[in-house]
Amino acid sequence: MDIKKPILIIIQIIISVIIIISAFVIKTIGGDIHAFIGTWFFENYNNSIFTDTSQSPLDFIEETIITEASRIFEETSQ
Repeated sequence: MDIKKPILIIIQIIISVIIIISAFVIKTIGGDIHAFIGTWFFENYNNSIFTDTSQSPLDFIEETIITEASRIFEETSQ
């Protein structure tokens, strides 16, 4: 068994717990930072890392499937 895998999992769990605790602390404290983070999230959650636009990932996937399907259709019809 590779020793790196359990260490990586432990690090990921620790980071996840820190993020969850931070979220609860921010929610409990409230104030401007909670409102700022909430506003920022809802304005930016739909930004796609694939296209660097506000196109949703589902739209990107659907567009890719349509493009690939039309390419395959063109190749088979020739």
